Amino acid sequence: MTKQRRKKSSAKKNHASSAQRKKALRGAASQALARFDEVKKTEFLSVFARGGTVADAALEVGIEPVIVHMARRSDEVFAQAFEEARDLNVDTVEDRLLHMAQYGNQPVALFGILKARRPETWREKAQIDHTNSDGSLAAFKKGMVDGASRLEESIRKTH
Repeated sequence: MTKQRRKKSSAKKNHASSAQRKKALRGAASQALARFDEVKKTEFLSVFARGGTVADAALEVGIEPVIVHMARRSDEVFAQAFEEARDLNVDTVEDRLLHMAQYGNQPVALFGILKARRPETWREKAQIDHTNSDGSLAAFKKGMVDGASRLEESIRKTH
């Protein structure tokens, strides 16, 4: 057998084994997803809504966290229920934060979680006003034009 034929034969075998591995993985994922039945989904949502992470809630009910994410992609009803549970989860974190603040604790880490999970409420809100007191951008524009002119003049002098 020539070297070229061996390469083609090897490539076909690798492609076949790769396809077989993908098929096996899809089968395993389907089986794992099937074990995440309505009872497990309800248990997971209940645990997750009480606070904590997806991983912690998933492991508490005996499933791998990746299965939760697969179910969110493949089951619209579960995805909606997950979002509702996430809102309750964040409400729980907010309640804990308020409790900790009330009793003098320093809950800096919780702010990061809240900013990530509910940015519309917790993000930094800074507004920069580039207008003059009369509401125009005249001074800004003049500064930009003057700066550009000085840059052009500097370039001409160096060439």
